[in-house]
Amino acid sequence: MTIAVIIPTLNEASTIAATIRHTAELGFDEIVVVDGGSSDQTGRLVDSCVSSAQPSALSRVRRMQALPC
Repeated sequence: MTIAVIIPTLNEASTIAATIRHTAELGFDEIVVVDGGSSDQTGRLVDSCVSSAQPSALSRVRRMQALPC
């Protein structure tokens, strides 16, 4: 069984990097970050966490952009 956590975000630049690091330490199989259209640096910070990841839980972080309804 695969266990994934989904982190919805909207303008969370001040907390997203720490949130991803702490969540990765919990041992989930996959972390999915869904950005609801942030106007701050949230997306860039998530991308940075993914690109700088060591072979660990952070390497399983995916960033998705929420599509408008």
